[in-house]
Amino acid sequence: MKRYADQIRSDTDIQGTALALPASIRNAVGVALIALSTGCAGKQTPESAPLQEAGTAQEPQYGTIEISESDGPEDIPGKDHDSNDLPLAEAIEYGDEVYEGVRKARDGFLNYFHVDAENLQPLYSERYYSVGNFHQNRAWVIEDGMDFGTPDIIGDYFHIKPDGQRAYPENYNEAGDFHEGRAWVREGDIFEYKVEGPRKDYIVPLDSRSLRDSWERIKKEKASFVRYIRGEYFHIDPYGQPVYPQRYEFAGDYSEGLAPVKLNGQSYHIELDGSPAYPARYQGRFGPFKNGRAPLITCCPLKIAGDVTRDGKLHPKEEK
Repeated sequence: MKRYADQIRSDTDIQGTALALPASIRNAVGVALIALSTGCAGKQTPESAPLQEAGTAQEPQYGTIEISESDGPEDIPGKDHDSNDLPLAEAIEYGDEVYEGVRKARDGFLNYFHVDAENLQPLYSERYYSVGNFHQNRAWVIEDGMDFGTPDIIGDYFHIKPDGQRAYPENYNEAGDFHEGRAWVREGDIFEYKVEGPRKDYIVPLDSRSLRDSWERIKKEKASFVRYIRGEYFHIDPYGQPVYPQRYEFAGDYSEGLAPVKLNGQSYHIELDGSPAYPARYQGRFGPFKNGRAPLITCCPLKIAGDVTRDGKLHPKEEK
């Protein structure tokens, strides 16, 4: 019941992804099976995916998309359906994980929501494209989700409280779990469609919200190529407010008071207020801090180079 983005998110500088499969096939196998051709792309997560070497960002990669009347954004089936009309035993599948007394659930119309872990009763009536687990009384949800074969699910991300109420009014292109009073979010994603004009080809840039509204125009104009460009990362507090002004190429979860970020191709950690924790910079992806140390994972090949302490000092891994 994880969102596809959790399964295949890549930290390399993603500039594009091939979309050579028809929608019927993409929907059958899921976005998790669409590999990115960006060096060390694969099944990666924000905690473990390696970063590219600074200054080696790859060129945008394009792939043909086959457009037909059946292609396009997948609307949420049964969006307005009230699952209370369905027998719970027959209509709902439940997740095995329990966080803060809550389980994730999915009704017979493939809509996601949360239930009480003990009595399995829904906590609210709304249904979403996907939901996360509760951490610190907040859970991310995706509203109006779409699967365009991009590395991330396209939709409106925000956090809800245990009673189902929104924690803040803003929507984001993606959002993570809350840890230590902070959650990373991303905004500013752009999608570019290459359209064959009467005299020359031209690029149509669209943000995530206008993408759905513009899909019919894209089909009419016979768009043949797409490029997906991620926006900027930063952290918010439980009320949706940014905790610092800086924007990053990547930002991860806080652990032991520090969070990994990437700026200008270099990785390091920041404090809860967003200030740099140390002057050193690295090429690689950090795992979470544990007992004062965070593993530094480098690429390529994928390996653990050593552990970084809170002062930014690298302790290389001893060769056996």
